Amino acid sequence: MNEIFPIGRGVKRGNIVTLAVVCGIYLVAAYAMSFVAGVFSILPLVGWIVRIAGSLFKVYCAIGIVLAVLDFFKNK
Repeated sequence: MNEIFPIGRGVKRGNIVTLAVVCGIYLVAAYAMSFVAGVFSILPLVGWIVRIAGSLFKVYCAIGIVLAVLDFFKNK
């Protein structure tokens, strides 16, 4: 999963700062994509495509956050 979600590699077990940084990166990226989708929602066809891509990207960010939290609590 590290190839698909490379940002999550930065989370060290038990280090809350790295978890906060990784979650912050995912949240800022999701917010930026929402902003871009909002700007392009004016255009009919492009707006739909960007909204679908934005929804998929938000799911990607949510999964990345969940995996980062799981790495944080890993029992190795």
